[in-house]
Amino acid sequence: MKAPRPGTPGEPDTVLTPAPVWATIAGYQFYWAAVAGVELGVFDALAESPATVAALASRAGCAVSRLRSLADVLVASGLLERGPDDRYRISDTARAFLVSGAERSMTDLLLRSPGPWQNWPALASTMRGADPPGPADAAFYAALVQATFPTQYAAAKVLASRLPAARAVLDLGAGAAPWSIALLEAFQAARAVAIDLPAVLPAARAEVAEHALGDRFELIAGDYWEVPVDPEGFDVVVLGHILRAEGDRAPGLVSRAAAALAPGGTLVVADYFVDDDRSGPVNSLLLGLTMMAATTEGRTSTRSEHRGWFEAAGLVGVEEHQLIPGQEVMTARKARSASEPSIPEEAS
Repeated sequence: MKAPRPGTPGEPDTVLTPAPVWATIAGYQFYWAAVAGVELGVFDALAESPATVAALASRAGCAVSRLRSLADVLVASGLLERGPDDRYRISDTARAFLVSGAERSMTDLLLRSPGPWQNWPALASTMRGADPPGPADAAFYAALVQATFPTQYAAAKVLASRLPAARAVLDLGAGAAPWSIALLEAFQAARAVAIDLPAVLPAARAEVAEHALGDRFELIAGDYWEVPVDPEGFDVVVLGHILRAEGDRAPGLVSRAAAALAPGGTLVVADYFVDDDRSGPVNSLLLGLTMMAATTEGRTSTRSEHRGWFEAAGLVGVEEHQLIPGQEVMTARKARSASEPSIPEEAS
């Protein structure tokens, strides 16, 4: 006879299951399996050709029994496949996103996206007010912006095809400058000013040179709150994944960006937006927790909060754009006249 359901005397427990708890544990294990797969070169090896576990183990310097346990978990997670010949093959997803040098490779992002790893075991203490043991500092962001470049650049190229032609672009907190690089590639007459901290800006300098755009960029090392920018001097201002780091200062940064827009210019905000009922998307909720774990101020915010910031800054015509899976932006325009109504347009 089944034990009574907790809290319901006399009724059998026919509903409750520990599956959500096991799924939570499994998520932790799947993550570290993928990290090990990257660090051991499993995905890069299988991108060349299918292989037996013995061949993979030899290449990675592992015991066969140990590598088999890892490979089987990666099969269970959908990142590898195992054929009837007992040879392992890379899945289409892993080939696209977990192979070094792939156009949209997320190998570095896999390692960097959760923030400094040592912060997670201390999350409860951080929530009570203690500083994160490994706060996300300039050095961390310098590595992160390189890791995020492939994904953001792919999204930025889609966005560029939806914006009116621009001649002047301002990229505040540019990181490796994926958004402004894509815009300049789309708009041949455009020039860009990109601002970020001295430790971060070398990543932008390297990518600008790689895309042969050095003569059209002005790269400025400094705090994007303090570097002077021309009022109403830009057709596009980009805030690419930086508002969530600002916490209570985010509305002020939107206002600073809006002041730099010429009449009719477009503000581009790339971020992970939380639905207004705070039920999702899961990635946005998780990233909000990541910000809590790794920073003293950062958090994700709802779509309505962002719209309120835009309206307070005098912007109109708010749109939401789904670009590529997992990447979206919100755009808004600076009114051409004081009488232009602030009526949201249909989302793309």
